Amino acid sequence: MEVAPAALRLMAPALRARAAAAPASAFPAAEALWATGIREPQSLAAAIVGGLASLHALEWVEVHAGACRDDVVLADLAGSALAGVRRAEAAALRERQAAWLAARSHRLHYLAWMTLLDTVTDSLSADVPGLLELLEGAPVPRTPKLRRAYEGVLAALARRHPAEA
Repeated sequence: MEVAPAALRLMAPALRARAAAAPASAFPAAEALWATGIREPQSLAAAIVGGLASLHALEWVEVHAGACRDDVVLADLAGSALAGVRRAEAAALRERQAAWLAARSHRLHYLAWMTLLDTVTDSLSADVPGLLELLEGAPVPRTPKLRRAYEGVLAALARRHPAEA
C-alpha cells in the first residue's frame, strides 16, 4: 500500500478529531489498522490514538513501540500518537520518557528521544522545564541512530530557547 506522506498528514487531523469525539471506538479502530502490519495503516492508527489525551493512549503507544520495527511508524507513534498526551498529561509523559531512557530496549530509547524531540518542537507544549530536568540525567546515547535523535533534541531546544541551551 503506497500512500503519499502528504496524504497521511492531511488525513491525520480529521482522524484525531473523530477519535476525540468518539473515544470508545478509537482504540478498536487503531488496533485494526495496526494489525495489518503495513506502514500506512499503522501511521493512521497513530493519528487516531493522537486524538486521545489519556494515559491509555500513552500505554498503547508504549506497547506498540516495543514491537515496532519501522522507524517511520515509530516516529509517528512518538509524534502523532502522543500529540494529545503531550499537552494533557505532560507529567505522566515525562515519567514514561525517563523510564524509556532507563529501559534495556533500543526501541524504547528511540521512542524516548523521538518524544523528547516532539515535545521541544511542539509550540503548544509548555513542559520545557521538565524536559530540561529529564535531559540533565539522561545518558548520552552511544549508537549513531540514537545519537542523531539526541542531537536533534539539543538542536531543537537551542532553536526554541537559545538561552537555556
